Amino acid sequence: MLLYIFLWEFFWRGFFLFGIEKKFGVYAIFIQMLPFVFLHFGKPFGETIASIFGALILGMLALKTRSFIYGFILHFLMMFMLDVFSVIKFYLSQFNRMAGSFLNIF
Repeated sequence: MLLYIFLWEFFWRGFFLFGIEKKFGVYAIFIQMLPFVFLHFGKPFGETIASIFGALILGMLALKTRSFIYGFILHFLMMFMLDVFSVIKFYLSQFNRMAGSFLNIF
């Protein structure tokens, strides 16, 4: 996951955004946002909508700092926490199901 997110950020915020910035200026943020959001289609609706704001924030961060590394760190932390919360939710749902089944016996 770490390498995948690094390459993702390198391409969209490093290569693509900085590549079109000379021609489009700050509007390059919106241009790089479009394919970034399109690549989130097919995922949960909330994630697709969040990718709009994520692309804008990460794009502004990259232009402000002149580096995609900070966006990589934020993107990785967000995805890591999403995984952590998913695992916690899964285990809690398994426990609740187990506890409910146990209580139904009595």
